[in-house]
Amino acid sequence: MIHVEKVAPPARFVDLVATPGQQALWELVGDPRAAVRPGPKRAIVASSIGQIPSRSLPAYWTRALPDLCAAYKRICAYLGLRIVPGVASAEVDHFKPKNRYQHLAYDWDNYRLSCKLVNTFKDVFEDVVDPFEIDGDCFGLNLFSGHVIAIARDTSLRLAIEKTIIRLHLNAEPTFVEARLEYINDYFNADISFDKLRRDAPFVARELERQGQKRQ
Repeated sequence: MIHVEKVAPPARFVDLVATPGQQALWELVGDPRAAVRPGPKRAIVASSIGQIPSRSLPAYWTRALPDLCAAYKRICAYLGLRIVPGVASAEVDHFKPKNRYQHLAYDWDNYRLSCKLVNTFKDVFEDVVDPFEIDGDCFGLNLFSGHVIAIARDTSLRLAIEKTIIRLHLNAEPTFVEARLEYINDYFNADISFDKLRRDAPFVARELERQGQKRQ
């Protein structure tokens, strides 16, 4: 994982996701601010937004996926690797899980672009380091084993990183390790340029450069 620079939402996000999402939240709690819309009225399922079951939330966030992929160049926020179409599926991860932060279900700033498998491992846990918030060298990479390691000097941050590595199965999931090793080997075998490596595997590229292994 490396720092991910937050990108502002596209102009159409409000109409596609934010507005219908807020209207749905109001409708699900019987708030009079909910606008009248075509089709069957949603049943009231809770007395407050914070009590709405996540299964009742309409999945308007999926409408943001194409823009999220474009904004973050299809790079998984947690792996630092490109989500290759046809090989892996991209998903909208709610960094603050929507089963506890219903008011953020339709908030662009709460979205992280994630591959499906990582998102499955993250689930609704909240012990994962935010790629928007990390700064400097926090996650390292063993170039021989392909394993992710914690390199932060701050003890509390280091512990949080180690928990993140375990939670997301960054080393336990063989396909993650194999993908990193494939990029490393392709680069050392001159099968790909450093520019392509930086585009498709920025975490690997950063680590090669940090460890002085970038070809001259």
